[in-house]
Formats: sequence, structure tokens, C-alpha cells
Amino acid sequence: QVVPAHRLFPQPAAAPKPTPAGPAQRWSDPATWGGAVPADFRPRFLDAYDAEIQAWIAAVADGSFVAPRSATAWDGYVAAAVCEAAEHSLTADGPVPVQLLERPR
Repeated sequence: QVVPAHRLFPQPAAAPKPTPAGPAQRWSDPATWGGAVPADFRPRFLDAYDAEIQAWIAAVADGSFVAPRSATAWDGYVAAAVCEAAEHSLTADGPVPVQLLERPR
């Protein structure tokens, strides 16, 4: 099954943006300073990681199933397939489709 990239990331803002590996600053119009961009990803995602771990702890404690609220093995597979297509697109002449196997039930 081929999944077009626009279905995986329907809005440009949905795709993760790389952060520079070093001191950086964010600027906005009209040339006003917006603050420092951390060189390390952890400060940007600390709250999300905390929420994810707390959801897992709560699910273990109450015996519920956390997977519907969290990433799955399928999500990891799709992410890897997108990365593979992205890498291939660096040397391809034109768009490279994301190739996926049929999703297991």
C-alpha cells in the first residue's frame, strides 16, 4: 500500500522541524527576538514526555490499556517507512512514495 506523504502530514506544521545543533535564536517579523531555541530536544518536549510516562504509569496502576492513547508498533513502522522514503528522495528525480505493507488487524 502506498500512502501519500500529505496523508501522513496533512499540514506542513505537523511535520517535525529540525533544530540547529548549537546556539540559536528565533526571530519573527518585524525582526523582533522571540527567544532562544534549545540545542537539545528535551526541553521542548519535556511536558509531552512527562504526560506519556504518567499515562503509562496510570494504565499499569489501574490495569487499563494505554495503547489507544499512545504510539504503537504500527506508528513506529510508518515513521521508519517515511524516513526511508525521505532518504531515498534525496537522490531521486521527483517525489518518492511511502511504501507500506497492509496494516495487521
